[in-house]
Amino acid sequence: MNKFEWLYQFFSFSQTTPILFTQTIFWFFFILVLTGYLLVYRNHRRRNVYLLLVSLFFYFKTSGVFLILLLFTICADFTWGLLIHKTDSRLKKKFFLSMSVLINLALLAYFKYAYFFAKSISDISGEPIHYVNYFAMFTNTWFNTGFSIDRILLPVGVSFFIFQSLSYTMSIVTGN
Repeated sequence: MNKFEWLYQFFSFSQTTPILFTQTIFWFFFILVLTGYLLVYRNHRRRNVYLLLVSLFFYFKTSGVFLILLLFTICADFTWGLLIHKTDSRLKKKFFLSMSVLINLALLAYFKYAYFFAKSISDISGEPIHYVNYFAMFTNTWFNTGFSIDRILLPVGVSFFIFQSLSYTMSIVTGN
């Protein structure tokens, strides 16, 4: 394998071989990140941009197209946060916060509980419920991923990043 093939593999996602903490490549990546951090840690903006980029890259290498979900959550709640911050109307603040909570909890419910609810209703009613994983359909169409559309995969850390994002918008409302 030449160096360009190795670089291509390093910067692309493999569903069969994601980066794991127990692999040598992870420790190489970790040392590379720490070295880069030592170069930028004194400059607040560079440090934040650097840590954001390496964090997104690491999430991509471990989770692939689920990075789209993470980016959507970040952008949506950042937008809701801006809207909350810019308005003086208490009613509008409540509305924007409600939208943030609704969207985040809907995403969480979809990825964590859709299969559970469908299976439970199917077991209770005796009728098979066939559901479609629309996220898988989207990624299969646009990113050629090959996910099964009849089951839902749970993204790594979905509960964590959704609740972190929710706490951001809630802290803007409370002023903390």
